Amino acid sequence: MLNRHLSALVDQLRAEGIGDPLAQSFTLAAIWDDLAAIVGESPPAAVQAALGGERLSPCTPSDSALSASPSRACSPGGCGER
Repeated sequence: MLNRHLSALVDQLRAEGIGDPLAQSFTLAAIWDDLAAIVGESPPAAVQAALGGERLSPCTPSDSALSASPSRACSPGGCGER
């Protein structure tokens, strides 16, 4: 199950123009937030606080790739940053 969710995150990042997501550097908070969105959960308060208290991209769970909405892991501030 973990591999399926991480694959969905990698697919989303590629769809958003990240050429090689596996070679990028992301904060754990950004990854946690995106994976929580993939499975339809809210991240813990500590993750929300680390990311400024708001979700940038609520995602809906999917069996394949995520929607094309921007993910927190690759937000406008640069990959892994706000």
